[in-house]
Amino acid sequence: GFTTENADKLIAEMIEGATSAGEAFEKVEALVSLFVSMEERFAGAVDLDDVILKFARDNKDQLQTVIDTIVAHRNLKPRAQIITSLLRAVNNNIRARFEDPVLPENLLGSLRKLAQLQGKGYGQVALDAQDTLAQWALGTFSERLARLRNELVQTSNLDELSASPILSAGVDLLGQLFNDPDKEVRQKALEVYALRTYRPYRIIEDGVQIDDSQEGGAEARFKYKYASTPDAQTPVREAYMKVVPSLDQLES
Repeated sequence: GFTTENADKLIAEMIEGATSAGEAFEKVEALVSLFVSMEERFAGAVDLDDVILKFARDNKDQLQTVIDTIVAHRNLKPRAQIITSLLRAVNNNIRARFEDPVLPENLLGSLRKLAQLQGKGYGQVALDAQDTLAQWALGTFSERLARLRNELVQTSNLDELSASPILSAGVDLLGQLFNDPDKEVRQKALEVYALRTYRPYRIIEDGVQIDDSQEGGAEARFKYKYASTPDAQTPVREAYMKVVPSLDQLES
């Protein structure tokens, strides 16, 4: 059956098979624009039956097209999840595989239309499209990474930076700085990553402790409690993070 993991895997393979960012974007745009073209007529509809009847009348000589469109709409949820997986690939896989790709105008147009879809079933995918547009509006990968690195160098309040809007579309960039040649940068990057990913909790005692003396990558250790339950009822938990150069180095 359909799972998000299956969709992510298939889309990752599709991106991996592309020989250029342009080719990858072309494949993504074809799928996004097809989704939008099918769903625009249903989005925001007050009476779905009226929409279907009008669509059938307007396409009475193309019955198969009408049937295919209606069947596709009735499977909106898994199709929307596939589009969400595509957007994750746009924001992560394509940027990681190709050097500083630029989002093409035709895909930008399709994403803007996707972000405007309203009604039941479109909320999450529309938000994902808005987030994608916001991320790419921040500039190329190297520009965003340079800005984040500069923030780490200049700031002394890492807790404040971890909650900053600058990371709302750039938290994944922190991982690119875990092996920065500057020791201060890579230690700060790991600490901010820990603070950001554990924001729903209360990090206690001595905060995040970074050990950058180990060969292969830095380590982060800290203790935390749930923030939403009374302190006396919340046990102390411990967290450990380790930077590894490659997943191949992890023991099975």
